[in-house]
Order: sequence, then structure tokens, then C-alpha cells
Amino acid sequence: MSKLLALSEKHALSVDRLTVAFAYEDQLLLALDGATFEVKRGEFVCVVGASGSGKSTLLNVLAGLDRPSAGRAHVHGRVAMIFQEATLLPWLTATGNVELALELRGIKAPERRALAYELLARVHLVGFEKRRPHELSGGMKQRVALARALAQDADVLLMDEPFAALDAISRDLLHEELERIWKESRLTVLFVTHNAREALPAPHPAHRSAARLWSGLWPKLGAVLVTLLIWQFVVWSGWKPESALPGPWPVLKRLALDLQHPDFYAAIVATLRRAAFGYGIAAVAGFAVAILIARIKLLRRAVGSLLVGLQSMPSIAWFPLAILLLERSEGAITIVVLMGAAPAIAGGLLTGMDHVHPQLVRVGRTMGADGLSLYRHVVLPAALPAFVGGLKQGWAFAWRSLMSAELLVAATNQTSIGQQLQSARALPDTQQLLVLMIVIFVIGIVIDSLFGALDRAIRQRWGLGGEA
Repeated sequence: MSKLLALSEKHALSVDRLTVAFAYEDQLLLALDGATFEVKRGEFVCVVGASGSGKSTLLNVLAGLDRPSAGRAHVHGRVAMIFQEATLLPWLTATGNVELALELRGIKAPERRALAYELLARVHLVGFEKRRPHELSGGMKQRVALARALAQDADVLLMDEPFAALDAISRDLLHEELERIWKESRLTVLFVTHNAREALPAPHPAHRSAARLWSGLWPKLGAVLVTLLIWQFVVWSGWKPESALPGPWPVLKRLALDLQHPDFYAAIVATLRRAAFGYGIAAVAGFAVAILIARIKLLRRAVGSLLVGLQSMPSIAWFPLAILLLERSEGAITIVVLMGAAPAIAGGLLTGMDHVHPQLVRVGRTMGADGLSLYRHVVLPAALPAFVGGLKQGWAFAWRSLMSAELLVAATNQTSIGQQLQSARALPDTQQLLVLMIVIFVIGIVIDSLFGALDRAIRQRWGLGGEA
């Protein structure tokens, strides 16, 4: 960091019984009444209050813009202030606004330009140095205002609800930027707001990830706990003997034992390999079909309703035909998985392409994109969230279809989860049946959660609501 931005070690601010009153007609309006507090060097302090509670008046007094009626307010060092509006000088560029603060500090022209670019880079405005205020978004304007405040080399930064007019996404991003700059420079910051959420300390990214993980995990853990309790109560009720319906504890102990045997893992791997193979073919086929239907109007009229019908068709209906055509083989299982998943994947992508905003298509055409290039650069990226939704739904259909296929098609030459289910039913071994059902459930939930995480990441990156 530049020596010009080095922080003085002598600053702080203190307010002692501060009272401010304004004359209004024949009466006095009390804005502040006996406010008292201190802020230590390097602290980030938020003042929260309702509109009209005197927050801006407090900052104006500290900045020397208003005079107190009684008491005192003292800042030990230089002060910079960011207002509710960015208040950039409209005739100056972003660099010019920052340079003006440097010029008023007496910084010479050659050094001024380099330092202004350095400050704008710190607030992530590289490439926007020559833009004027009307060419910047609201969030960018406040970033310039923050860079201009840093250019004043102040000891204390006063912030008067600077993010109040911004949307939630821009506000959160600027909060993170402000926290980062505060940690780097150790400025003393007094931030006033009417929004209690803004006053909460911004969590570290790792903490945010842990909080997000826990927020998504605890409902699932709670549901599992409730299910286990209901299961145990049913066993205690004596509805069925424990040999026919064992409790959760014996089943979990059996699961722990099974996890120690390589054959158990071999069955899981065989089933997952079939799922991956069939689902991969379904994804490619669904993608190709959706593109063809979207591109060829005649094909859409001919096949569009057929695709809807295939989506609603139970995958079990394909079993007899698959057996007749391919006998009891891996190919029969693949056909069942393919026909279960591909229509959902194609339908998801086709829906996404149908709902691409026309303005995006027009923008792509004005840039020279047409035909396949338009689909590659505009339509398909815009349809990505819906396509991920189709992939997620396709996986659910594929997993259910595969379990049914392994049970009914019974390709018994290779161990699998379905084959082990059949064996447990034939013995009969209820504990083993329940163990395998738990494994099927957990695998389905894990894969579904991965698709959910991908969907949230895409939506968060696009500003569509990452928690959806």
C-alpha cells in the first residue's frame, strides 16, 4: 500500500453529552439529547436508529458541518464523509473525482494520477476510470465515493447510510468491500444506518459457507431423526414382530457390519456405474433432441407433444419391450434408464430456451450472432438454470428407473443393489432389505444435493437468488 495511505496512530472520536436542537417556527426540535460514546482507534462502529432519530445530525456535527447546541463532539484526526448519495461531481470522471481530493491535499499531478488509479483498483473499478457518474451504476458510484474518501487520507471515515438506495445484492457486495478495506487500512469507521441487518458484522466467507451448509443440513438431519423416532415407536407398538420389522438400532448395526465387506461396496459401485452410463447417454440425447426441436419448427410441431407424453409415461412400462428386444441384459437396463431420464432433460432445456428474454436475443443479433452462434453464445447460456433443473429432474427419474430395472430385469450375472434386494427378500432378511433401502435413499439425496448446489451457485453468480 502507498505511504500516502498509511494510517495515523493518533486518531479516535468522542462524543460527550451532545445535544443538538433546531429552531422551527416558534419551537425547538431536538435532534440529539445528551448523546455520549467513544470510538477507539481502528474500530468499526455502527449506529442504528429509525429515520429522523438524529443519525445524520450526529455525523454532520462530527464532520464540522453543524454546530452542537450543548456538549461536545471531537475527532482526533482528519475526517472524511460518505453521504447517502454518492454526490460525485458530474463534470469529472471517476478518476477526476478521486484526483480532486488528492489535489486538495496538495499531491502533485504526476503522483496524483497514479494514486487515483491505485485507489479505484482497491474498490474494483479497473476499466471504469474514465467513466463519468452518469455512466456508472449506483453501486459503482458509491465505490468511487469510497475511493474519494480514502484519497483524503482521513483518520476517521463517517458513513451516512451510503448503501440505503442500493439493491440488496449491490449492498452486500459493497459491505464486503468496505470490510476488506477497513481490515487493510485499519481506519476508524462510524457507520450509521436504519437497517439493523447492515449493522451486523459481515461474516467471514468460511463462516458464511459453514452457515449455509448448516442451514441446508439441519432440516435433513431433523427429518432423519423424526423418521427414526416414528420407526422406533411403530416397532414398540408391536404391530409386527421384530423379526419382520426390526428397529432402527439393529438395522444401523447391520449397516455398520455391511460397510466392512468389499462385496457391499462392489454392489454399490456396479449400480452407480449403470446409473452414470445410462444417465450420461440420456443427457446427451436429451440435449440433442431439445436443440433440434428448438431449431426446427416442423419438428417442434411433430415431436413437442410426444416429448410431454414421454415425460408422463412411467418407466416401468418400458420393461417388457426392453426385455423382448434385449433380453435380460445390461442393454435392457440402459434403455429403461435412458427413457426415464432423457425426456425430462430435454424438456428442461427446451423450457429454458423458450423463456430466454427476447431482449437478450436481440442483443446477440446486433453483435452479429446468428444461427448456431446465437445458440452457443446467448440462448444456451441463458437457458442454463432451467437446463440444470432438467438435469436434476432427469437424475431423479433415472435413479428410480434403475432401481426398478435391477429388480425386475434382474441381470443377475453381476452383483448390484437390486440383486441384493432380491436376495434379501428371498431369504427373507428384513434387516438387509432396510439397510439397502437406506443406502438407496442416501445416494439419491447426495446426488440431488449436488445438483441443488450447482443450481444455487449458478443463480447466485447470475444474481437470481442463490438460496433458491
